[in-house]
Amino acid sequence: MLDLAAASQLQLSARTISGSTTYDRDLRFQRARGAQTGAGAGFGFAITEALAKAGASVCAVDINPDRCDRLLEAVQAAGAQAVAFHGDVSNRFQAAAAIEHARAAFGKVDTLVNAAGIFKGGDLLLLDEWDWRRILDVNLSGAFFMAQLLGRVMADEGGGTILNLASTGARPEGVGFVASKAGVVGLTQQIARELARYNVRCNAVMLGDVGEDDIPSEPTTRTGTLEDAVGAAMFLLSNAAKFITGQVLHRRRWRVSRAVAPQASATTPRNPPTGRRHGHQTPRLLHRATPQRAHAGAISRRSARSGLVGASAANACGDG
Repeated sequence: MLDLAAASQLQLSARTISGSTTYDRDLRFQRARGAQTGAGAGFGFAITEALAKAGASVCAVDINPDRCDRLLEAVQAAGAQAVAFHGDVSNRFQAAAAIEHARAAFGKVDTLVNAAGIFKGGDLLLLDEWDWRRILDVNLSGAFFMAQLLGRVMADEGGGTILNLASTGARPEGVGFVASKAGVVGLTQQIARELARYNVRCNAVMLGDVGEDDIPSEPTTRTGTLEDAVGAAMFLLSNAAKFITGQVLHRRRWRVSRAVAPQASATTPRNPPTGRRHGHQTPRLLHRATPQRAHAGAISRRSARSGLVGASAANACGDG
């Protein structure tokens, strides 16, 4: 794992090296066009605003329309090209629609920040099943859907960069959150392995919420700030980090992750409608089944007709 302080110092050094125009150019974002999930609050808001002020075109994705509008006003006031999309990334069809919205606005999307997340307290013995599934759906499945669907676009269009938001996991009574963020770390490293051949990089910034007394061996004495996290994230998203992939910037002494993971609104539907069963048009991004996947689906359908497996086993191979 890379250390956050080292990455932030590297970014600062790159900006201040006398006559190093290559570094300066690599840290610019005028040609970047990206989608940022969880953009309405906390780290998602901060990184989206920073990218916009650095010259990037941004598509702010958030489940809360009011937060989307506030962010849009802030970045457009700074003269940036920005659009907003109100949607739930845990719904694969809405994730695909968000990507198509960004592509329609910018023509090409080569940057993705997965910052959408929720935190719901509850220890192992008491956590409700629906809360467990909702946490995993937003924090882990949402990142997977966005990375998979936009990764296909990046692979076809010459490459790109993905940044995921992870966590140190030091949360009391947060088994669902800890499990989901551990999954994000593994997802980050696997995405990096599988998409490297397509010139797509994937890294993560790991935030935490622990006190100074918990880590006496830390080499620094101050608590990390949201600005520190954004600086490190900007470095990873820039061309200055074009040879870095599959890394997790780890800095445990942080106090910013609670703002990054707002709880879901009480108005959020427990079972958001998904595509085909509700008569919605399926976005074209979802129609890229691999031969292996199509073969598996055909086998399951034949088995179901012959009575070898139940209907639930057959449905498990499909998108619906």
